[in-house]
Amino acid sequence: MLSAALDLGLTVEGGPRSDDRICLHSEGMDSVMYDLEAIQQGGLWSDYPLGVAAMLRQRGVTLKGFEATIRSNLPHGAGLSSSAA
Repeated sequence: MLSAALDLGLTVEGGPRSDDRICLHSEGMDSVMYDLEAIQQGGLWSDYPLGVAAMLRQRGVTLKGFEATIRSNLPHGAGLSSSAA
């Protein structure tokens, strides 16, 4: 592994919803919406944030519905994973 400082990353903005749904948006990707009670992974980009929500719930954290927009300037396919952000 080679460490390097990059001026690349991602940001997440969002807020609460009045229902129990998670609505995720990301530039260049299809938006997705899930019920909190039926979080399922489906091989999509949204599996990462949905996995975080599922683990929080599994650990007893009470979640409410929310909407989030994820923006990134990490280039797709350039060998930089989401953990690099």
